[in-house]
Parts: sequence; C-alpha cells; structure tokens
Amino acid sequence: FRNAIEINSFSSISSHKKKDEIKKKYSIPENCKIIGHIGRFTEAKNHKRIVEVFKTIIEIDEKFILILIGEGPLKEEVQEYVQKIPSLKGKVIFCGLISDIYNIIKIFDVLLMPSLYEGIPVTLIEAQAAGVPCIVSNSVSNEVDIGLGLIDFISLESSNVEWANKVIDKAGHRREDFLEIREKLINHGYSIDKNIETLYNIYDIK
Repeated sequence: FRNAIEINSFSSISSHKKKDEIKKKYSIPENCKIIGHIGRFTEAKNHKRIVEVFKTIIEIDEKFILILIGEGPLKEEVQEYVQKIPSLKGKVIFCGLISDIYNIIKIFDVLLMPSLYEGIPVTLIEAQAAGVPCIVSNSVSNEVDIGLGLIDFISLESSNVEWANKVIDKAGHRREDFLEIREKLINHGYSIDKNIETLYNIYDIK
C-alpha cells in the first residue's frame, strides 16, 4: 500500500478569504511569491541548501518569501544561519508544526526540496494533489512523479544559481485541473479512500 492521502482536502481550490487569512496570520505581503518547504529539520532535508538557494533567488527577484514548516534538532541552527544573512531579514518564516497542511500548501507558488536522500516523501504527493510545482533533488526517488508535469528534478551538484533559476521559472505555474489530478493520484494508489476500500475487501469486512 502507498502512503495515501485524503485527496479531496488538497485537490480543491481554497477560497480567497481562506488564503488571505493564512497570509495575514504569517504577515505575508500580498504581492510576493511563496516558496514552501515541509519537513523535519534534519541533515537529510538539507535546510542550509534551501537557505542558500533562497538567498540567490532574492538576489535575482526580491519578491519571494520562504516558508519553512516543521520542527527538528537542527531548527535552531538553521534559524541562526538565516539571521546571519542581512538580505533575508523578514523573508523567512518558520511556522513550526501545522495541522492543516492542506490549507497552507495551497498558497505555495512552488515547493523546494533539495534533500540529500529521500524515498517517496508524502509532502511531494500532497503538493502534486494541490497542483503545486515542485523543484526537488535527484536524490529523491523518481517514483514520486505521478505524471502531472509538476516535479522537476535537479542535481545536488548544480549551482545555487541553477537551482534559483529553476525555482523562479516554475513558481506560479500551478495546475488546477483537479479532476485529472485526482484520477492520477487514484491510479497511482495514493487515495486513502480507495485503499480503505481495498482493505475491507481483503478482510471481507462489510
């Protein structure tokens, strides 16, 4: 069984009111573009590289903002790293743990994941369900790509400028054809409802 998700929570358009509420909560300017990352602050997630790439992005286009969601042993270290970079003042938001990921992920213009190693991150399945383009390292399993044209792989050996240009290029190129997205997710085994139905059939539960 895949690590399935509640598709309907992600593959629907949030109201402008809900998006405005989230932006107001985190003091996000209306005219900015949002880069998001969801993951524990551990070595594997490569948060310092995220910050380095973001610094390069700001040098090219200052209208971006970075949202980092999660907790973990390296969070304080990453926060201190960000504070040492003057150009990032007020540009990086640490949100901690969030229960309604399905809401905040919908305000992302692009999701950035330069992980050192990964299997199939549920975060990338959720991002695709929400129609969000994702820039990820080639250390992430290519099985995560369900064929919606939302996953772009890039080598960890590529420069920060190459990463930055890829993020800028893809930011905002969302997909909102949620019927097709839903179908792709179901066909790849990521529907929690279908998986429950299969389990019921296996164990002959009425």
